[in-house]
Amino acid sequence: MPLLPLQVCAGIIIDKNKFLLCQRKEEKHKGAWEFPGGKVEAKESHQEALKRELKEELGISCEIGPHFQSILFKYEKNKQLNLHCYIINSFSGEIHCHTHTQAVWITAEEAPFYKLLPADLPVMEKLIRQKKSR
Repeated sequence: MPLLPLQVCAGIIIDKNKFLLCQRKEEKHKGAWEFPGGKVEAKESHQEALKRELKEELGISCEIGPHFQSILFKYEKNKQLNLHCYIINSFSGEIHCHTHTQAVWITAEEAPFYKLLPADLPVMEKLIRQKKSR
């Protein structure tokens, strides 16, 4: 019987044409970078989960904007996740890394210099394509 994919939400936090990336700890995903967010808990909407996760991980409150992209990603034969990404154009509070090593603001041109988690790569690729088409 196939396992249901893990439901995960991520925020594409944008400020002055830069995106926020957060670095996972070395023992978790070898220090790769990601868009911040996390697992959707039972009876939570994607937006509720993302608000909660961004408060827990970064200490910020935010307004969830439009859906950007969803990706079904298969890590292994028996493990997959469904990543739902939302645009976040405004937030309040100061960013503090509670679960990450560090956070950085990058431009689309700087993205290739950061090793992203595999599930986040298609999201960044779409952001870069959209930036180039403007």
